[in-house]
Amino acid sequence: LVISSILVITFLFFAEMISEFFNTPECKTAIQIMSLVFIINAIAIVPGSILRRDMDFKALAIIEVLQSVLMSVITLFLAWRGYGYKALIYGQLIPTIVRSIALCYKSWYLPFIYYNHSLMKEIYSFGGWNLLRIQLLFASQHVDRFIAGKFLGPVLLGFYDKALSLSTTPNNAITMHINSVMFSSFSSHKDDLVQLQESFKKGMALIALITFPIHVGLIVVAPYFVNCLLGINWSPMIFPFQVILLGTVVKSLGGMTTSLNIGVGEYRANTMQFFYAFLVFTFCCIIFLSKGINGIAISFLIFSVTEILL
Repeated sequence: LVISSILVITFLFFAEMISEFFNTPECKTAIQIMSLVFIINAIAIVPGSILRRDMDFKALAIIEVLQSVLMSVITLFLAWRGYGYKALIYGQLIPTIVRSIALCYKSWYLPFIYYNHSLMKEIYSFGGWNLLRIQLLFASQHVDRFIAGKFLGPVLLGFYDKALSLSTTPNNAITMHINSVMFSSFSSHKDDLVQLQESFKKGMALIALITFPIHVGLIVVAPYFVNCLLGINWSPMIFPFQVILLGTVVKSLGGMTTSLNIGVGEYRANTMQFFYAFLVFTFCCIIFLSKGINGIAISFLIFSVTEILL
């Protein structure tokens, strides 16, 4: 919560400078509002951990699916009503608030500030690497948008962001919850190699069975899906949408590998692997920038493949 508060203050302070950097005055308001997500997500960490500890994956799944559905519905509705970039802001902010409230309510957790050094020092080693990975994950989720926004402009950024949010919705709504359940299984059987292998194979098969038909189907019908749902004006996002969908399929399998590595205690190695994949992603975004948002989408695909290969 302290780190999140520092980040909020930092973004509030530098919001105007960032908007000037992108030559987009509207960016200032967007950054100031979206910075609140840091604190909102920080509040949700403890109740989310309580539900995972209690193996209440049903509640977690319902809440996460609710967030994903709300995110898509609110964003699409506001975009349809002509709210422009504000549709992206409120489409992220409102579902995040709803998620945090739902997690606190379901876990009977009331947020408060408390620190005990003797308890905390035992988890500093794990927490340090986990914090680093979270920051890398946050950077990987925004570096493509950052580069697109700076060098391609707000219009193309809007096309790319919508393609990215729509293509990752099935993964966020389904496979992330499967990975959470499998993480608990991997942790409880980390000393049993045979059971680990069996659980990993079943987990990968389940994800492939669910995600492949959904994503392949969306890739095939993408032109009709985009034009009918959003209108012909959104057609520039069709190819990036298809490429990102392909990358999301690969990424869903990589999520299972991540759960396995962290579940058996290889969080340091997993963080370093993700760091190398992040460097590849950033490099590819710069290299393929001349291809516009199509190049950024291809970079996402390369990033997904690199992450699972490492």
